Amino acid sequence: MKSPRPTSWICAQLGSREHYAIPRVLHRSGRLRLLMTDYWTRGRRGIASIVPGREAAKASQRFHPDLANAAVMHMGTRRILFETLARIRRSSGWDTITRRNALFQRIMIHQLRKGWLRELRSESGIFFSYSYAALDLLRFFRELGWRTVLGQMDPGIHEEEIVAAEQARHPDLPSHWSPAPGNYWNLWREECALSDRIVVNSEWSREALLATGVASEKIMVVPLAYERTPNAVARAPVPPAFTEERPLCVLFLGQLTLRKGVHLALDAARQMRDEPVRWCFVGPGDMEFPNDLQGSPRIHWSGPVSRDATRQLYGDADLFLLPTLSDGFALTQLEAQAAGLPVIASKFCGDVVRDGVNGWIIDPLTSSAIVERMRCALKEPVLLRLMSGASSVHARFSLDALGTNLEQIERELSTP
Repeated sequence: MKSPRPTSWICAQLGSREHYAIPRVLHRSGRLRLLMTDYWTRGRRGIASIVPGREAAKASQRFHPDLANAAVMHMGTRRILFETLARIRRSSGWDTITRRNALFQRIMIHQLRKGWLRELRSESGIFFSYSYAALDLLRFFRELGWRTVLGQMDPGIHEEEIVAAEQARHPDLPSHWSPAPGNYWNLWREECALSDRIVVNSEWSREALLATGVASEKIMVVPLAYERTPNAVARAPVPPAFTEERPLCVLFLGQLTLRKGVHLALDAARQMRDEPVRWCFVGPGDMEFPNDLQGSPRIHWSGPVSRDATRQLYGDADLFLLPTLSDGFALTQLEAQAAGLPVIASKFCGDVVRDGVNGWIIDPLTSSAIVERMRCALKEPVLLRLMSGASSVHARFSLDALGTNLEQIERELSTP
């Protein structure tokens, strides 16, 4: 007897989120029918010379060898033209984001109608797309009779409400955060309504979606998948005691934003300005470096860095700090754990930290609570050595685990 034909999946992905983990897992099991994305260079870096600004580096990395022989549809020069015009017009922010999302869907649907419509009508399968750039595509595939899955990247509008409340509590913060336009969330609610399943990456995201009225039976928690890089940098040993010559090195890596709680980390740095701690803040963001901390030799503040530089930062640090107000998961937790780096995190993100084992949970989420944990590490460096030994990436965050979760979605969607 012939084995049943694997379920066909079509994935839409604006950007390279999770290093294309979902289409890669599907492709290796013979289930990926098509990947739709924006840039796809197939390893060629020549595209970088015609893409403006930071988009050049992004474009040159939009490829994965695991998908070398997969069917891929992309925006091509139309994405390049969009970014070029946006730069000329000095367009940014929510207007550019929403126009980019709409353009991606419009181009993909046009190409599907032009070359794929007959095949798609004659078969059925599952369509997957990440949130905020999915609505028109969800409508298109539902009309064809396909089942639909939405990859919810964050906790949705509930997250924005949390950040807005924090901004109101701290009106003097040097932050340039702004809320999304109202229609952005209206379209998102339609995406949720048109999805048979909604994949979130943490229990925190699930709770946030439930709080906004999303049906519980639609939601499935699927943690992010992480692969250890083969050329990781060796970690600096934890000293017997932290001193002015060898301070406690704390890394805040990611978006330097209100949502990520960077203001809480900065306030903790103020409270510990006379203690042997070196703070390293690295990444893009909407938060300006406060005037009262500028010139401090204990605080390093910089923009985005390369992947090689990121690996070195993990190697040089003693602690990783993630006081996020809200995160869909925060992959940096797994990157830090893979490097043997203990993590101090809030509970409003992916469930990675085991309190007192491989790091600490900040609860309540205040700068004073951060300081308390930091002083504990200063006083007893042996705790960091023990936590470093317990730091690792659990099997539930592997590509194999992701594949198992996708198979579970298939079974649920095939059940009448």
